[in-house]
Amino acid sequence: MKNKFFVGFMIALICLFIFWLLSVGFPRKMGNSYASVQIFNLHSSKEFYDFYAPEYYFDVDKPKQTLSDINKIDIWYQGSVNDDYNIVFKGGSFNQDENLEIIYSVSNYNEDEFQKLKKDDELIDDELNIYYCFDENNIEVVHNHDNQELIKIIMINIHQEKQTLEKMKTIIYEIMKDSIQLNERISQ
Repeated sequence: MKNKFFVGFMIALICLFIFWLLSVGFPRKMGNSYASVQIFNLHSSKEFYDFYAPEYYFDVDKPKQTLSDINKIDIWYQGSVNDDYNIVFKGGSFNQDENLEIIYSVSNYNEDEFQKLKKDDELIDDELNIYYCFDENNIEVVHNHDNQELIKIIMINIHQEKQTLEKMKTIIYEIMKDSIQLNERISQ
């Protein structure tokens, strides 16, 4: 009788463990990255700042999904995940040029760094406090989130055609604006 109870208990325990692995994802930790938002949340003391995936901004027929809804993404960090983290999307993953990259970056707020950004970058949205900077191949927008985090969205390796550059400026601004509105709703 004791053996049957023990075997039944072990089977139930294994089933619970398998269910946990399937629901959270395999707890892969490669170097300085996490494989999902849920695993990030397990290891971080700060709340995950959510974004919408970039696919929608390049093809409006695609569903607008948050990274939390997608869950299975690589979240990279240096030092501690509580200091800063970023998520990199290669252009091929959303049917764009393979060299194009979009980086979502969240780092601890630093007054000195933000003042330097304000001095060097152009204010493009006074209401949402969004700053913008670009060169021939890269565009960056920055937002100060509640004096706690600096949110950056960086688009790298853009074609230099004026039409493409203007389109990318609009896209990166929309991504930032949507992320601000998304995270305001989440925190309320």
